[in-house]
Amino acid sequence: MSRKARSGQAGGSRWSLNFSKVEKVNSDCLPPGFQQDFSVVEQNTSKAASRDRRTAKAQLKSKKAWEVAKSPMGGIFMTMFMLWLSGSSVNIFSISITMYSLINPIKAIFNVSSGFKRFEEPNTSLLAQKFVYIFFQLVGFSIALYKAYYLGLLPSAADWSSYLTVKQAEEITSGVFVVSK
Repeated sequence: MSRKARSGQAGGSRWSLNFSKVEKVNSDCLPPGFQQDFSVVEQNTSKAASRDRRTAKAQLKSKKAWEVAKSPMGGIFMTMFMLWLSGSSVNIFSISITMYSLINPIKAIFNVSSGFKRFEEPNTSLLAQKFVYIFFQLVGFSIALYKAYYLGLLPSAADWSSYLTVKQAEEITSGVFVVSK
């Protein structure tokens, strides 16, 4: 038995589809809201329509960039809560949470360009969004820095007092105090 005899057609297989010709379908069979005109893609797009699409895309990217810039604001409250939960005593958990809270904003500031790379457009500047992002990261860093100072992990004036020289007095006074009864 040959392949042509099995397929039932002389020129091809039975499971082939031909999308080259468009057939009109009865409108009673179509789902509500379906329009037949949308199935055919127009080849001629006007310059104004493409410009509108580009500006809409640029506005959407700018909006998403602002969302990314403001996203560390929610992390600030979580950082404050975690630092509060770690307690005020110096132990391995409070030190590790504090160091984690100090290191993450620094990493985020150094990676700000790669974080906003997907939103870059030739004619737009993301400088304001980057500044807002860096500002919120610095706020989180300052909160963690305060916690590190509060735990005594940062040096203070008391840590350096042993290196201060003791001044010698230039004059000595003495006296006698007589009490009479």
